[in-house]
Amino acid sequence: MTEMDNVEMQEQLRKIRKACDLGPLTLQNMQIYWVETASARDPMQHVRAQIKQELEHDSHRHILLYGHRGCGKSTELNQLENELGDDFPMVRINIQEELNPYNATAVKIVFIIAAKLAEFAEEKNLELDETALTQVYDFVQTVTTTTETSGRDAAVEVGAGIDTEASLLGKVVGLFVKGKANIKYASSSETEQVTKLHERPGDLIATANTLIGSIRNAQPKIVVVVENIDKMDMERFRTIFFDNPSVLTALEINTIFTIPVFAVYSPDANRLKANFDLLVSMPMIKPTHPDGTAFEPGRSILKEIIARRISKNFFDDNLADQLVDASGGVIRLIIEVIRICVSVTDAKLPINKDTLNYAIKRKQSDFARQIVPPRDAPEGLDTTALYDRLEQLAKQQSKGKKIQAAGDTIDQILLQSEALCEYNGVRWFGVHPLVRNILVDLGRAERNDDI
Repeated sequence: MTEMDNVEMQEQLRKIRKACDLGPLTLQNMQIYWVETASARDPMQHVRAQIKQELEHDSHRHILLYGHRGCGKSTELNQLENELGDDFPMVRINIQEELNPYNATAVKIVFIIAAKLAEFAEEKNLELDETALTQVYDFVQTVTTTTETSGRDAAVEVGAGIDTEASLLGKVVGLFVKGKANIKYASSSETEQVTKLHERPGDLIATANTLIGSIRNAQPKIVVVVENIDKMDMERFRTIFFDNPSVLTALEINTIFTIPVFAVYSPDANRLKANFDLLVSMPMIKPTHPDGTAFEPGRSILKEIIARRISKNFFDDNLADQLVDASGGVIRLIIEVIRICVSVTDAKLPINKDTLNYAIKRKQSDFARQIVPPRDAPEGLDTTALYDRLEQLAKQQSKGKKIQAAGDTIDQILLQSEALCEYNGVRWFGVHPLVRNILVDLGRAERNDDI
């Protein structure tokens, strides 16, 4: 290659890497990269359509959107926000950014929601009722006034502090900033503020609803979206959504929580249906039918997603088919494999089969590390039990039988790790193709494909 050719190739590699590093698609890059996937998930029940219908109710609604990590929930919600426009303004909360998922509680989530709503009101210059704001200020000041600090990081963030010259709403926001920092950086022994909040959940909910009522006078259809709850461990999720759902559903505002798929396949799943207004599934895009034959609509959509990130000139149709086969319909995995392909030492375009095989093997190794019991697993449940179940399910799948989740702890762990994937509206499951390869390597299954 000439020097100019090499310079151009390096620029193309850089662009592809950038396209793979976007994370969930935003309103700014949606037009370039977004592909409609509804027909390959559940053609009878589109995710956005279900949520829109629920939001048409006169009263506030509490909605749960569940699906695997990396299936596109956040991108789908971004597209929903784009379609709803100003009629349903959204306040988005990334639970990972606002809290430590490993010590999250329902009370902490409510406090964060109230804080983000106050910030929204200030940003939009909403005129809120002074009496309501005074009540909010008094409560938040009470719970954020402590006799201890919660570490250097919290002190730095609180340094943004309260502007004594600010408006009443500005002072409320300042107090919430202080409170959020204490919650975010709370140690295992917790802070005095967190203890106060948990001692007064009823007062917190009443205060949040006072603020909500004032905001809804100006923005009656506002929607709060709480995302990345699927990063919590199983026990933490159960405590919040199975044992204390009323803390969240007491909020008098439209809410959407994105939750992990394992939650729906448990003996306690009916508690979710009883306490929340709508449970919406976002299954994986299926590249095959349960019997292993190709599902062309799904494959076509996945190949279009590939083409939006890397030109067909650099990633031919045979490689695209191989990547679709290996992906199991997991969009995040597809993008991560492409990212590896253009990031290897001496990466070149077009991508060749050896490079793709290497990238796929890397992701297969990731799966092997994920198929382990979580720290909150029942005593005696070990990795062998997980692989025994996978072997059993893979044998059923190889015979063309539909796999149904048992709903026990083992299946929940496999769903959480994506070793077991949920597909479309008839609710069938498949052992992920790369996990099937792991079973072959372990001598637990026979190779019947060329992923």
